[in-house]
Amino acid sequence: MSRTDYTLKTDTEFRQLVAPPTPAEQISLEEEILSPDRSRRILIWNGAILVDYTYYEYCELLQLPYDTISLPCNTREEAVAWICNNQLKRTELTTEMRRYLIGKWSEAEILLTAKKHRQPNGRPEIGNSQFAARNRIGTENRIAATTVWKYENYAKALDSMRQIVPETIEAHLAGQFKISLERADVMSKLSPEKLRDECQQIIAEIQLDTPTTWKKRLLSDDTPPHAEAKKKRTIKDMPEYDPDSEISSLALTIPSWISTISRVNRVTDITKTSPAARIRLREELKLLKRTANTMLRKVKEN
Repeated sequence: MSRTDYTLKTDTEFRQLVAPPTPAEQISLEEEILSPDRSRRILIWNGAILVDYTYYEYCELLQLPYDTISLPCNTREEAVAWICNNQLKRTELTTEMRRYLIGKWSEAEILLTAKKHRQPNGRPEIGNSQFAARNRIGTENRIAATTVWKYENYAKALDSMRQIVPETIEAHLAGQFKISLERADVMSKLSPEKLRDECQQIIAEIQLDTPTTWKKRLLSDDTPPHAEAKKKRTIKDMPEYDPDSEISSLALTIPSWISTISRVNRVTDITKTSPAARIRLREELKLLKRTANTMLRKVKEN
């Protein structure tokens, strides 16, 4: 039965398991939402969306009716496992997101199996459950069980860091920069202040294209986070890094964005534009707003 109430919930844990649609997927969704014979049903569990977030947003934006179907899961772990399995079928996931999903899937399956095979005292049987879950998920994804275990630790490390530096973790999972499994584990054990410093170090490495030896820096006693990078930078090698250059350039660029948006808002009759064009603009503006809010928070924090 079709609904028009737009009251579906967004579960934070579920949402973090769903990567944003690629440009190709975005176009496909736009064509589907505008098709007269739409047949998609939004999957939910306990009133929360599982994977169809963008589709639901399109329905709400255009005030279109939508259909739902409840996933027959008894526990949250079952829902998480289903989402991970579903998302791993997407062909354009980043390597980082694929590893994260495998790790989260294994975590959920271990808990599920443990609850089904309890010890005589009623406690979950974790030991055998770990082996069974990792072996099965490894087989399905053509990787070793030990690799699944590494991805579990990787997922736990990212979840821990996400509480302190959510923007960095989202950018990493989107493939904007690399954090090795080992480095993620070490970073997850840092204090909040040192973790933020290390994230800044990663950005500096990208800008300078001169990766530092992170092991030596992080595992030493009190090496300043940028010390090694400074040692490697000489007048002969490269110009001195200006920490203000990027944000100064950004500040000079933003007025042109504002001018363009104001001009389009002034001269365009939005009611005459196509739904697809409005949807695309809305998504880009939402992304711009989230990015601007992230930058504002960083400026305020410092």
